[in-house]
Amino acid sequence: MNPEDFEAAYRATTYRVTDPPLALRIGHRHPQADQILLKHQANSWAFLTAWNPGLIELCCEANAALNEALKQKLEEHIYFEALGDPENSDWTAEASVWILGISRELAEEIARDFGQNAFVYGRAGEAAELVFCLRS
Repeated sequence: MNPEDFEAAYRATTYRVTDPPLALRIGHRHPQADQILLKHQANSWAFLTAWNPGLIELCCEANAALNEALKQKLEEHIYFEALGDPENSDWTAEASVWILGISRELAEEIARDFGQNAFVYGRAGEAAELVFCLRS
């Protein structure tokens, strides 16, 4: 799959927060997310996963271990369980986290640490954006 196909797949994904229930999309504003940010005195968020680093599909056990390591790294942050729900049924939904009050730079650093190609980032009142961090 070429980079344009990956980008299209990322943009077609719904980024779902479990509780509180949110459905986030790249290129869209999310007033409900803004209300949660306000409640937690934050103005930014990131949606990250640790699954399938380097775009290499791993087994469920390996991905679960990576996801737990990601959550441990975030223990000083406010985050919520989430799921990257792809439009394409050929892709598996990926366990993820929605992190409040994180800078774009720190989110990118964490994404790189976990071998991720991209993540979704948002700021209160603005559209969510796709951020590539390992693009060649």
